[in-house]
Amino acid sequence: MGIGNVAGSALPDLIVTNHFDARLAVFASTGPGFALPVTVATGRKPYFVAAGDLNGDGTVDLVTANQEDATVSLLRGTDGGLASQLPLGVSVSPVSVAVGDLDSDGFSDLVVPNLMGSSVSVIRQLPGGSGFAPAVNLPSLVEPHSVAIGEFNGDGQIDFAVSHFFNGVVSVWSRGLDGGFSPTQTIPVGNGARAVAAGDLNGDGRTDLVTAGFLANSVTIVLRAGPSSFLSGMVLASGPAPAALALADLNDDGALDLLVANSGSDSVSLLVGTGTGSFSAPLSFTTQRQPFSVAVGDLDGNGQTDFAVANFGSDSASVFYRDGCQP
Repeated sequence: MGIGNVAGSALPDLIVTNHFDARLAVFASTGPGFALPVTVATGRKPYFVAAGDLNGDGTVDLVTANQEDATVSLLRGTDGGLASQLPLGVSVSPVSVAVGDLDSDGFSDLVVPNLMGSSVSVIRQLPGGSGFAPAVNLPSLVEPHSVAIGEFNGDGQIDFAVSHFFNGVVSVWSRGLDGGFSPTQTIPVGNGARAVAAGDLNGDGRTDLVTAGFLANSVTIVLRAGPSSFLSGMVLASGPAPAALALADLNDDGALDLLVANSGSDSVSLLVGTGTGSFSAPLSFTTQRQPFSVAVGDLDGNGQTDFAVANFGSDSASVFYRDGCQP
Protein backbone atom coordinates (compact mmCIF):
# COMPACT_ATOMS: atom_id res chain seq x y z
CA MET A 1 0.00 0.00 0.00
CA GLY A 2 1.08 3.54 -0.69
CA ILE A 3 -0.21 7.11 -0.63
CA GLY A 4 0.55 9.62 -3.38
CA ASN A 5 -1.12 11.98 -5.83
CA VAL A 6 -1.33 10.00 -9.07
CA ALA A 7 -4.89 10.90 -10.11
CA GLY A 8 -4.08 14.58 -10.67
CA SER A 9 -6.42 15.94 -7.99
CA ALA A 10 -5.56 18.23 -5.11
CA LEU A 11 -5.51 15.35 -2.63
CA PRO A 12 -3.26 12.29 -2.38
CA ASP A 13 -4.69 8.96 -3.44
CA LEU A 14 -4.71 5.50 -1.90
CA ILE A 15 -2.66 2.94 -3.85
CA VAL A 16 -3.18 -0.78 -3.22
CA THR A 17 -1.54 -3.79 -4.86
CA ASN A 18 -3.90 -6.61 -5.82
CA HIS A 19 -1.63 -9.57 -5.18
CA PHE A 20 -3.57 -12.28 -6.97
CA ASP A 21 -4.71 -10.52 -10.14
CA ALA A 22 -1.51 -8.69 -11.20
CA ARG A 23 -2.99 -5.24 -10.91
CA LEU A 24 -2.66 -2.05 -8.95
CA ALA A 25 -5.72 -0.13 -7.72
CA VAL A 26 -5.70 3.66 -7.33
CA PHE A 27 -8.48 5.12 -5.17
CA ALA A 28 -8.74 8.86 -5.83
CA SER A 29 -9.38 10.75 -2.60
CA THR A 30 -12.54 12.85 -2.44
CA GLY A 31 -11.67 14.18 1.06
CA PRO A 32 -12.98 12.36 3.04
CA GLY A 33 -13.90 9.29 1.06
CA PHE A 34 -12.69 7.77 -2.20
CA ALA A 35 -13.83 7.32 -5.78
CA LEU A 36 -14.14 3.89 -7.32
CA PRO A 37 -10.71 2.42 -8.07
CA VAL A 38 -8.87 2.70 -11.36
CA THR A 39 -6.74 -0.39 -11.95
CA VAL A 40 -3.45 -0.72 -13.85
CA ALA A 41 -1.64 -3.90 -14.89
CA THR A 42 1.60 -4.87 -13.10
CA GLY A 43 3.74 -7.99 -13.02
CA ARG A 44 2.53 -11.18 -11.38
CA LYS A 45 1.76 -11.11 -7.66
CA PRO A 46 2.63 -7.48 -6.86
CA TYR A 47 3.66 -7.55 -3.21
CA PHE A 48 4.70 -3.97 -2.46
CA VAL A 49 4.38 -0.50 -3.97
CA ALA A 50 6.52 2.62 -3.56
CA ALA A 51 5.66 6.13 -4.78
CA GLY A 52 7.90 9.03 -5.75
CA ASP A 53 8.82 11.47 -8.52
CA LEU A 54 11.58 9.35 -10.04
CA ASN A 55 12.56 11.58 -12.97
CA GLY A 56 11.92 15.06 -11.58
CA ASP A 57 9.03 15.94 -13.88
CA GLY A 58 6.69 16.93 -11.05
CA THR A 59 4.43 13.87 -11.28
CA VAL A 60 4.29 10.88 -8.94
CA ASP A 61 5.57 7.58 -10.34
CA LEU A 62 4.91 4.14 -8.86
CA VAL A 63 7.08 1.02 -8.57
CA THR A 64 5.74 -2.41 -7.61
CA ALA A 65 7.76 -5.42 -6.49
CA ASN A 66 6.31 -8.42 -8.34
CA GLN A 67 6.98 -11.53 -6.29
CA GLU A 68 6.23 -14.21 -8.87
CA ASP A 69 7.97 -13.01 -12.03
CA ALA A 70 11.24 -11.56 -10.64
CA THR A 71 10.54 -8.01 -11.78
CA VAL A 72 9.61 -4.59 -10.56
CA SER A 73 7.08 -2.61 -12.58
CA LEU A 74 7.73 1.07 -13.22
CA LEU A 75 4.53 3.05 -13.83
CA ARG A 76 5.34 6.59 -14.87
CA GLY A 77 3.01 9.35 -13.78
CA THR A 78 1.53 11.51 -16.54
CA ASP A 79 -0.94 14.38 -16.67
CA GLY A 80 -3.64 11.82 -17.38
CA GLY A 81 -2.73 9.24 -14.73
CA LEU A 82 -0.29 6.35 -15.06
CA ALA A 83 1.49 5.06 -18.14
CA SER A 84 1.62 1.34 -18.90
CA GLN A 85 4.09 -0.63 -16.84
CA LEU A 86 7.76 -0.97 -17.75
CA PRO A 87 9.10 -4.21 -16.25
CA LEU A 88 12.64 -4.19 -14.85
CA GLY A 89 14.30 -7.51 -14.10
CA VAL A 90 15.64 -8.26 -10.62
CA SER A 91 16.14 -11.64 -8.86
CA VAL A 92 13.91 -14.32 -7.30
CA SER A 93 10.89 -13.22 -5.26
CA PRO A 94 11.19 -9.43 -4.89
CA VAL A 95 9.03 -8.35 -1.94
CA SER A 96 9.85 -4.70 -1.30
CA VAL A 97 11.28 -1.64 -3.02
CA ALA A 98 12.71 1.65 -1.78
CA VAL A 99 13.24 4.84 -3.78
CA GLY A 100 16.21 7.16 -3.20
CA ASP A 101 19.07 8.97 -4.91
CA LEU A 102 21.92 6.52 -4.31
CA ASP A 103 24.56 8.29 -6.40
CA SER A 104 23.74 11.97 -5.74
CA ASP A 105 22.91 12.75 -9.37
CA GLY A 106 19.52 14.26 -8.59
CA PHE A 107 17.50 11.28 -9.85
CA SER A 108 15.99 8.51 -7.76
CA ASP A 109 17.26 4.93 -7.93
CA LEU A 110 15.71 1.69 -6.66
CA VAL A 111 16.71 -0.89 -4.04
CA VAL A 112 14.88 -4.24 -4.08
CA PRO A 113 15.23 -7.12 -1.56
CA ASN A 114 14.75 -10.53 -3.22
CA LEU A 115 13.37 -12.85 -0.55
CA MET A 116 14.13 -16.26 -2.10
CA GLY A 117 17.07 -15.02 -4.13
CA SER A 118 19.02 -14.03 -0.99
CA SER A 119 20.11 -10.88 -2.76
CA VAL A 120 19.49 -7.15 -3.01
CA SER A 121 19.04 -5.53 -6.42
CA VAL A 122 20.26 -1.98 -7.03
CA ILE A 123 18.75 -0.32 -10.11
CA ARG A 124 20.24 3.04 -11.00
CA GLN A 125 18.62 5.69 -13.13
CA LEU A 126 20.51 6.70 -16.25
CA PRO A 127 21.82 10.27 -16.60
CA GLY A 128 19.04 12.79 -16.98
CA GLY A 129 16.40 10.34 -15.79
CA SER A 130 16.14 8.85 -19.29
CA GLY A 131 15.75 5.25 -18.12
CA PHE A 132 17.26 2.62 -15.87
CA ALA A 133 20.41 0.55 -16.09
CA PRO A 134 20.12 -3.24 -15.65
CA ALA A 135 19.86 -4.34 -12.03
CA VAL A 136 23.01 -5.20 -10.11
CA ASN A 137 22.11 -8.17 -7.90
CA LEU A 138 24.21 -8.17 -4.73
CA PRO A 139 24.40 -11.36 -2.60
CA SER A 140 22.99 -10.89 0.90
CA LEU A 141 22.11 -12.84 4.01
CA VAL A 142 19.15 -15.16 3.55
CA GLU A 143 15.56 -13.92 3.29
CA PRO A 144 15.94 -10.16 2.83
CA HIS A 145 12.43 -8.84 3.31
CA SER A 146 12.30 -5.06 3.65
CA VAL A 147 14.53 -2.08 2.93
CA ALA A 148 14.84 1.47 4.27
CA ILE A 149 17.02 4.23 2.81
CA GLY A 150 18.95 6.70 4.96
CA GLU A 151 22.37 8.00 5.94
CA PHE A 152 23.76 5.52 8.47
CA ASN A 153 27.54 6.05 8.72
CA GLY A 154 28.17 9.78 8.96
CA ASP A 155 29.70 10.27 5.52
CA GLY A 156 26.78 12.27 4.12
CA GLN A 157 26.00 9.71 1.43
CA ILE A 158 22.86 7.62 1.12
CA ASP A 159 23.00 4.08 2.54
CA PHE A 160 20.30 1.46 2.99
CA ALA A 161 19.27 -1.06 5.65
CA VAL A 162 17.74 -4.47 4.92
CA SER A 163 15.78 -6.67 7.35
CA HIS A 164 16.36 -10.43 7.15
CA PHE A 165 13.48 -12.61 8.29
CA PHE A 166 15.32 -15.89 8.90
CA ASN A 167 18.37 -14.46 10.68
CA GLY A 168 16.51 -11.86 12.73
CA VAL A 169 18.99 -9.14 11.81
CA VAL A 170 19.29 -5.90 9.87
CA SER A 171 22.22 -5.47 7.50
CA VAL A 172 23.44 -1.93 6.83
CA TRP A 173 24.86 -1.33 3.35
CA SER A 174 27.18 1.60 2.67
CA ARG A 175 28.50 3.16 -0.50
CA GLY A 176 32.17 2.59 -1.32
CA LEU A 177 34.64 4.79 -3.16
CA ASP A 178 33.74 3.02 -6.40
CA GLY A 179 30.06 3.92 -5.97
CA GLY A 180 29.04 0.34 -5.25
CA PHE A 181 27.33 -0.94 -2.09
CA SER A 182 28.35 -3.62 0.38
CA PRO A 183 27.13 -4.67 3.86
CA THR A 184 29.19 -3.00 6.58
CA GLN A 185 27.19 -3.82 9.73
CA THR A 186 24.85 -6.54 10.96
CA ILE A 187 22.52 -5.66 13.84
CA PRO A 188 20.55 -8.31 15.80
CA VAL A 189 16.89 -7.31 16.12
CA GLY A 190 14.95 -10.49 16.97
CA ASN A 191 12.91 -13.26 15.39
CA GLY A 192 11.26 -12.76 12.02
CA ALA A 193 12.56 -9.31 11.09
CA ARG A 194 9.88 -8.63 8.49
CA ALA A 195 9.92 -4.85 8.15
CA VAL A 196 12.34 -1.98 8.73
CA ALA A 197 11.79 1.79 8.83
CA ALA A 198 14.25 4.66 9.25
CA GLY A 199 14.00 8.08 10.91
CA ASP A 200 15.52 10.35 13.55
CA LEU A 201 13.79 9.10 16.69
CA ASN A 202 15.64 11.11 19.33
CA GLY A 203 16.35 14.44 17.65
CA ASP A 204 20.13 14.10 17.42
CA GLY A 205 20.22 14.55 13.64
CA ARG A 206 21.12 10.90 12.99
CA THR A 207 18.91 8.33 11.29
CA ASP A 208 17.78 5.48 13.55
CA LEU A 209 16.05 2.20 12.72
CA VAL A 210 12.87 0.38 13.75
CA THR A 211 12.11 -3.25 12.88
CA ALA A 212 9.03 -5.45 13.16
CA GLY A 213 9.61 -8.88 14.69
CA PHE A 214 6.89 -10.97 13.05
CA LEU A 215 7.68 -14.08 15.12
CA ALA A 216 8.51 -12.16 18.31
CA ASN A 217 5.30 -10.06 18.49
CA SER A 218 7.39 -6.97 19.07
CA VAL A 219 9.21 -4.06 17.50
CA THR A 220 12.86 -3.20 18.07
CA ILE A 221 14.16 0.38 18.31
CA VAL A 222 17.81 0.72 17.24
CA LEU A 223 19.28 4.15 17.99
CA ARG A 224 22.54 5.48 16.60
CA ALA A 225 25.37 5.64 19.14
CA GLY A 226 27.63 7.70 16.90
CA PRO A 227 28.23 8.55 13.26
CA SER A 228 28.59 4.89 12.22
CA SER A 229 27.59 2.79 15.23
CA PHE A 230 24.31 1.64 16.78
CA LEU A 231 23.18 0.94 20.32
CA SER A 232 21.69 -2.42 21.26
CA GLY A 233 18.06 -2.68 20.25
CA MET A 234 15.26 -1.76 22.65
CA VAL A 235 12.37 -4.24 22.37
CA LEU A 236 8.78 -2.99 22.71
CA ALA A 237 5.61 -5.05 22.68
CA SER A 238 3.32 -4.67 19.68
CA GLY A 239 0.39 -6.84 18.64
CA PRO A 240 0.69 -10.42 17.34
CA ALA A 241 2.59 -10.96 14.08
CA PRO A 242 3.56 -7.35 13.24
CA ALA A 243 3.91 -7.22 9.47
CA ALA A 244 4.56 -3.57 8.55
CA LEU A 245 5.73 -0.26 10.00
CA ALA A 246 5.40 3.45 9.31
CA LEU A 247 7.02 6.44 11.01
CA ALA A 248 5.31 9.84 10.99
CA ASP A 249 4.54 12.76 13.30
CA LEU A 250 0.88 12.02 13.92
CA ASN A 251 0.24 14.51 16.73
CA ASP A 252 2.21 17.53 15.46
CA ASP A 253 4.64 17.63 18.38
CA GLY A 254 7.77 17.38 16.22
CA ALA A 255 8.56 13.78 17.25
CA LEU A 256 8.12 10.71 15.08
CA ASP A 257 5.41 8.27 16.12
CA LEU A 258 5.27 4.60 15.14
CA LEU A 259 2.45 2.69 13.46
CA VAL A 260 2.54 -1.14 13.45
CA ALA A 261 0.21 -3.34 11.38
CA ASN A 262 -0.49 -6.45 13.48
CA SER A 263 -1.57 -9.19 11.08
CA GLY A 264 -2.24 -11.67 13.89
CA SER A 265 -4.80 -9.54 15.77
CA ASP A 266 -6.49 -7.51 12.99
CA SER A 267 -5.27 -4.26 14.46
CA VAL A 268 -2.87 -1.34 14.14
CA SER A 269 -0.79 -0.22 17.10
CA LEU A 270 0.12 3.44 17.55
CA LEU A 271 3.17 4.12 19.72
CA VAL A 272 3.51 7.84 20.36
CA GLY A 273 7.11 9.04 20.25
CA THR A 274 8.60 11.24 22.96
CA GLY A 275 11.38 12.63 20.76
CA THR A 276 14.00 11.01 23.00
CA GLY A 277 13.97 7.56 21.38
CA SER A 278 11.29 6.14 23.66
CA PHE A 279 7.61 5.51 22.95
CA SER A 280 4.32 5.32 24.81
CA ALA A 281 2.49 2.08 25.44
CA PRO A 282 0.67 1.04 22.25
CA LEU A 283 -2.82 2.25 21.43
CA SER A 284 -4.80 -0.24 19.38
CA PHE A 285 -7.12 0.42 16.41
CA THR A 286 -9.25 -2.36 14.94
CA THR A 287 -8.89 -3.17 11.23
CA GLN A 288 -10.25 -5.88 8.94
CA ARG A 289 -8.54 -9.28 8.61
CA GLN A 290 -4.74 -9.56 8.41
CA PRO A 291 -3.41 -6.02 7.91
CA PHE A 292 -0.14 -6.47 6.03
CA SER A 293 0.75 -2.90 5.05
CA VAL A 294 0.42 0.62 6.44
CA ALA A 295 0.89 4.06 4.87
CA VAL A 296 0.55 7.67 6.05
CA GLY A 297 -0.52 10.94 4.45
CA ASP A 298 -3.05 13.78 4.59
CA LEU A 299 -5.89 12.04 2.76
CA ASP A 300 -8.61 14.64 3.33
CA GLY A 301 -6.60 17.84 2.95
CA ASN A 302 -7.12 19.20 6.47
CA GLY A 303 -3.41 19.55 7.20
CA GLN A 304 -3.28 16.55 9.54
CA THR A 305 -1.69 13.18 8.94
CA ASP A 306 -4.01 10.22 8.44
CA PHE A 307 -3.12 6.57 7.93
CA ALA A 308 -4.44 3.54 6.09
CA VAL A 309 -3.79 -0.19 6.12
CA ALA A 310 -4.25 -2.90 3.50
CA ASN A 311 -5.99 -5.99 4.86
CA PHE A 312 -4.67 -9.07 3.06
CA GLY A 313 -7.17 -11.48 4.64
CA SER A 314 -10.30 -9.52 3.68
CA ASP A 315 -9.32 -7.85 0.38
CA SER A 316 -9.97 -4.42 1.85
CA ALA A 317 -8.36 -1.25 3.11
CA SER A 318 -9.03 0.54 6.41
CA VAL A 319 -8.61 4.33 6.57
CA PHE A 320 -8.14 6.26 9.82
CA TYR A 321 -8.66 10.04 9.66
CA ARG A 322 -7.32 12.46 12.25
CA ASP A 323 -10.20 14.19 14.02
CA GLY A 324 -8.18 17.17 15.16
CA CYS A 325 -7.31 15.67 18.52
CA GLN A 326 -3.91 14.40 19.49
CA PRO A 327 -3.70 10.60 19.50
